Amino acid sequence: MSIYSTRYQGYDGPRESPTTRFLTIAEAELRRFLQEKWAKRLVLLAWTPVIFLAGWLYLALILKKVSGVEGPSLLVYDYLFRTELFFIAVILAAFGAGVIVRDIDSKALTLYFTRPLDAAQYHLGKLIATAALVLVVTLVPGLLLAVAQHAMAEEFRPLELLDGLWRIAVCSFGIAFTGGNLILLLSSTGWSSRYVGAAWLGAFTLAEVIRGVLVTGLGSQPMLDLISLGRLFTGSVEFLFAGRSDQLPALVSLYALGVFFFVWLRFRIITLERGKS
Repeated sequence: MSIYSTRYQGYDGPRESPTTRFLTIAEAELRRFLQEKWAKRLVLLAWTPVIFLAGWLYLALILKKVSGVEGPSLLVYDYLFRTELFFIAVILAAFGAGVIVRDIDSKALTLYFTRPLDAAQYHLGKLIATAALVLVVTLVPGLLLAVAQHAMAEEFRPLELLDGLWRIAVCSFGIAFTGGNLILLLSSTGWSSRYVGAAWLGAFTLAEVIRGVLVTGLGSQPMLDLISLGRLFTGSVEFLFAGRSDQLPALVSLYALGVFFFVWLRFRIITLERGKS
């Protein structure tokens, strides 16, 4: 019997909950990331500073026993996150730039949005996957360093550990949320992923150069930090780990920009869903 003369039979199998369909997108995207050899290599390279900083903490502990001089505590996280900023920029350029543009080029958006999936679920799934990639090189190294620091301490102090953990989480989620939304916004333009990645790295570097020139001419001003995403991140690190209360606006601006990019990207995906891109 020809397939064209058979009757349509509806699917009666299990269906995913409408509220968790975004997890399928996130899972598929993360699986694709894990299949990339260079993604694994970059992650391993991003974890190497933890080894050196843990060694520094161990030497500081020995020095404290010998001379009574207090070693670095939260300052090690300041050094850690400043180092990780380079890996964040590279990873987002290499693997975040093609997250949406790949779907645009392959016409996969048509398949996504003809299923019971809306723009919000698509956006959330892609953002979770991209942010998770950033958290692997920020949150995970930070947690490893915190565990190493308190494991080497003479006395376990749970309150100090919790104090360090919330600071690590706030800093990590800030750059993951803002950077993830921004790279996805660039990816939604439909350019080649190579162009998107190059534009991201170029803008990331150029913004810091422009800010440096303006600071030289006008002096350090909080408004100038808005030019550079990298500076907002390092300013947030200084506020959380170096006790720089004057850098609180950097942390607030980092999250505020993340919300702005989030809303902009949501409207952009809605436009793509309606086929008006």
